[in-house]
Amino acid sequence: MNYVIFDHSYFTFLHLKLLSNNFFKHWRGGAEFMLVLCVLKHQVQLINH
Repeated sequence: MNYVIFDHSYFTFLHLKLLSNNFFKHWRGGAEFMLVLCVLKHQVQLINH
């Protein structure tokens, strides 16, 4: 499976936006999104190294 590589600042923006807008309202979807985000960030680190 191939992932699109985004800039880390974009991930940070999504994370902050998620926490401020959606996390407490939709904690289940937010948690799943954070899991996907962590996987993508790990994937980016593996490719960069």
